[in-house]
Amino acid sequence: MEELQASGLVAAPGESFGEDVDEFGSGSDERLDDSLERLADDILAECRRRETQLTNGYPFQVTTDLLSVRAEAEPDSYAFLLVSDLGHHFSELKDALKPDTHSGMLMEKVVEAATRGIFGRSQRFGWPREHEWPTPIKKRVKRLAKELEVPVDSLKHKVVPVDNDRTLDVVAIMTFDDTHEASLIVLIQCAAGQNWKSKLGDPSISAWDNLLQWQSPIVRAVALPWRLGGRRSDWTYGRVYSMSNHAMVLDRPRLLAGQPDVHLDARIRPELKQWWESAITKIPDARHA
Repeated sequence: MEELQASGLVAAPGESFGEDVDEFGSGSDERLDDSLERLADDILAECRRRETQLTNGYPFQVTTDLLSVRAEAEPDSYAFLLVSDLGHHFSELKDALKPDTHSGMLMEKVVEAATRGIFGRSQRFGWPREHEWPTPIKKRVKRLAKELEVPVDSLKHKVVPVDNDRTLDVVAIMTFDDTHEASLIVLIQCAAGQNWKSKLGDPSISAWDNLLQWQSPIVRAVALPWRLGGRRSDWTYGRVYSMSNHAMVLDRPRLLAGQPDVHLDARIRPELKQWWESAITKIPDARHA
């Protein structure tokens, strides 16, 4: 309650937060302490729900009146997505994730880790390329096939040197046993940054269905770093599904269900940690205003 009051998240009786009045209850005649206590109870109840839903993917432990970080937690993927989500509401961080840059690469690595937990096997293919991967598109497609353990098809007359990532950021395979056949292939586009809506039509299935011998149905997915439907003005799953030409939708809660911190490429964790620790300092704090 003291933390909430110091943060400026709750207004004194008679003050208003516009559309959030009902959410915080600050527009009523209740005393401020009552509003703070009720909000604190609501927050702890929501945290308990998330702990149950996300299990090991949630870095906090919740008791009756205590929220603490799990001793074994390495919550860098969790923190990265959380800061990206919060930052979406502030001008200083609204477009902090940019495609084809270092921040965009970090997002793709988190999605790679999350979808490995959800589906069983995944590999980032986005641009800029993985450090140890070759640059020519043909060699990169062959490397992708090797990593996924899927046979490569003939690439003659199918790719050109300027193809970069052919609109594909991450590919995942739903695995049941040691074979990829008769399973499910998910081609994923990470949509973030200023022009994220323009990414909703990618990746192109036709650009990939004849490059590898998938022998499985292929579907598209769009990954978003924020939680959908959190506020009345937000996009919903249904809206993104419709606007993305019926792609699977992976927003922050769904990505966290894959426990990305468990499956994260260990080499990327220091860069991920550096990014979110730097980004969080740009979020306004009423205590430091």
